[in-house]
Amino acid sequence: MNQTRIYLEQTLSRFTGFLQENVFAEEAAGRSGWLQEMDPRAKLAGFLLIISACSFSHSIITIVSLLIFSFILAAGSNVASLSFLKRVWIFMPLYTSLIAIPALFLTPGEPAGVLPVLNWTITEQGLSSASFLVMRVATSVSFMMLIVLTTRWPVLLKAFRSLGMPHLLVFLLAMTYRYIYVLLQTSNSLYLARKSRRVGPEAWRNSREWLGAISGSLLGKSYSLSSEIYLAMVSRGFRGEPQLLSEFRMKRRDWLWMLLFVFTSLAAIFPRIHK
Repeated sequence: MNQTRIYLEQTLSRFTGFLQENVFAEEAAGRSGWLQEMDPRAKLAGFLLIISACSFSHSIITIVSLLIFSFILAAGSNVASLSFLKRVWIFMPLYTSLIAIPALFLTPGEPAGVLPVLNWTITEQGLSSASFLVMRVATSVSFMMLIVLTTRWPVLLKAFRSLGMPHLLVFLLAMTYRYIYVLLQTSNSLYLARKSRRVGPEAWRNSREWLGAISGSLLGKSYSLSSEIYLAMVSRGFRGEPQLLSEFRMKRRDWLWMLLFVFTSLAAIFPRIHK
């Protein structure tokens, strides 16, 4: 029972933390900074070019340079924080590292070392492949996080649509974004209501029944709320396209930023072109 309670409390904490991160992202997008003042189309297109260049680059120094460049942009945009570093270096790169570990031993090549406990040989080629994979993921995640943290969601959807993303995909992203937070808030409210009405310890059987009940309740709410959210969006002017009061306008500094991103992308893949 104690383990169940701890698990539920940790789940509630994750829900709350996720909602707080969304609030932080909205606040970061409203700050004054380099990327916040940039045209969303230039920012999105430039970052996609850099991410593509990072994927095609075969120089670890180039990839590290791109990562440092993302940190400079984060500092200039006032979003360089512990939360940003955790997202870049803990979540996706950590999972990628777990996937890349077998490559250290299974990739044939020159021996670079031996794992003491298991006596497995680490090859130079395996170490290089794993390093490239982890650094590429960290760099790509860093630039994607910069896009999310410095651009409001409706503006980002409109930028995607301006660059030719299909209408249906934009609509699905808009609905998913709105719907996911409604479900998180509902789950948070259900658990808090249950916790506030519980007095003393609770049997494991009752906890299992409650977990099943809350799962069924969320399923029913998700079905009814899906149409309600859509009707609420339609009543506020949604017609399948992100509607903003301000229009996108490319300024001189936006073109300069775009040239910088293009130059950076070409510089990242230039050695590959001559190989």
